[in-house]
Amino acid sequence: MYYPISIGLDVHLKSISASSLNVETGELTQRWFDGADTAGLVEWILSFGQRAQAVYESGFCGFALKRALDSAGIPCVIAAVSKLAKPAGDRIKTDKRDAAFLARQLAAGNIVAVHVPSIEREGMRDLSRALDIVRVNLVSAKLRVVQTHHRYGLRYHGEGSTKAWAVGWRSWAVSLKMPSVGAQHAYDSHMAEALRLIDEKKRIESLIHKWCDDDSIKGKVAALTALKGISKTGAFCLLSEIGEFSRFGKASGFSSFLGLVPSENSSGNTTRRGNITKTGNEHVRKALIESAWCFARVKTPYKKTPEGVSPEIASMAKKANTKLFDKCKRMRNTTKQPCIVNAAVAREMACWIWAVATTMEGRLPMHS
Repeated sequence: MYYPISIGLDVHLKSISASSLNVETGELTQRWFDGADTAGLVEWILSFGQRAQAVYESGFCGFALKRALDSAGIPCVIAAVSKLAKPAGDRIKTDKRDAAFLARQLAAGNIVAVHVPSIEREGMRDLSRALDIVRVNLVSAKLRVVQTHHRYGLRYHGEGSTKAWAVGWRSWAVSLKMPSVGAQHAYDSHMAEALRLIDEKKRIESLIHKWCDDDSIKGKVAALTALKGISKTGAFCLLSEIGEFSRFGKASGFSSFLGLVPSENSSGNTTRRGNITKTGNEHVRKALIESAWCFARVKTPYKKTPEGVSPEIASMAKKANTKLFDKCKRMRNTTKQPCIVNAAVAREMACWIWAVATTMEGRLPMHS
């Protein structure tokens, strides 16, 4: 649809700088709004009638403003910051100039819009990322406890496994007495934090597993977990972060979105490829990189097919597991570094995930 009025919004927590550009006359109008005055902004945009479209950059403010504008009948897109072609020689940056720049880019059709999830899927994504945060904090908390043991020369020699955080080791670690009062207080704090995070991790995982049994995503979760290395929490992460996989036209487009494709700096007859780009969704990329390591540690590609998976998906998953396993073993027999091999396996795994997910969505996957 044609919109003769393009409105650029430079959004901050406490202020919104707005610029309206009339494409037909070239007239540029600028306004300033309080960050909490969404009603005033909506009223100003509606004064242009049904001829205006708004845009603002993706950032920490999220999708609340877009949803407010959409509910008022104002079309709005969120621009991907990494895709904005800003002039290299521009050394003056102000809110007004940024808003005007966005308005001009929208009028020229140079905006690459980010995908906006539904409010329900954004909640799923928040829960998945909360688990990721707890995992990272738990690693640090456990390390602080073990480092205290190393500093004071404490070693576990009891029964059972001597591996850190095993049942016997944990009982021994909790009952330890430090040589000074200060050290004891610090150690108790570190141990309490580690134990709290262990319980919190279990609690969030329990919530995710319960959510995975919901009829709305149960079928997709089962299909994705048919792939080796993908657990229920991994499938939940994929579904919450990506949503509709069919919005990617090809499997290569999906792997590119995750930043798993090699970077390239080629010119003329010279071709140079480097490390993976690491652009796009880092949460899914991290999950797939971790999942891909399983193929280097197992001796067989076999994985039991979860209940409720159709024969078509089961066959596709079996083929994917075999191909990924063979690729991993074949590449590890070369001189390539294990991390490079794993990135290549993760990239192909992303393509198979796209194929399985799009098949579950009722669309035939396109060959890439």
